[in-house]
Amino acid sequence: MITANFLAENSSYIENLMRHSFIYDVSRFLLLRQEPELVTVLRSEVDDAGVDLVMTFRTVTRQIQMKTLSKATTPNPYSVAESLSGIVGGCVVWICYDRDTFKPTHYHLMGGRGNARMRDLTQFPQATKKKNGVKAPREGYRSIRIRDAEFRNQSLEELVEILFDTCMEEVQ
Repeated sequence: MITANFLAENSSYIENLMRHSFIYDVSRFLLLRQEPELVTVLRSEVDDAGVDLVMTFRTVTRQIQMKTLSKATTPNPYSVAESLSGIVGGCVVWICYDRDTFKPTHYHLMGGRGNARMRDLTQFPQATKKKNGVKAPREGYRSIRIRDAEFRNQSLEELVEILFDTCMEEVQ
């Protein structure tokens, strides 16, 4: 079994792996519908506004900050870019995955349906980051917990419906 220390030491690698898995799963889901459809996917070159991934389906564009978690939930806060709340379609997606298989188990979403803006993130506490062993404020970031998400414990199908504000048909 992969240890928590290994996951922490290789968090960027794991997050990238989960991001690729997410793109694949959403794309496959939309392709396997009765009427196959495509999603446009753009990856952020520079993460200056908190956007890791941009996905457009029909007329809905989602600007997504991705978070990963190897369990169902945690009381620990995540640093989320407060600028996401000023972007149309901004949201945070937590991908929860099984530590043994690395398969996604479910998702949490902070944000509205479709192109809706997120709620104002400045209502949440300022995020901090350790600098030389001392906690210092992390400007432009807020401490967000999974319990603050509008949608928790969603299946991929439920998440896609919420992300793109559409009623999804059954997969063939």
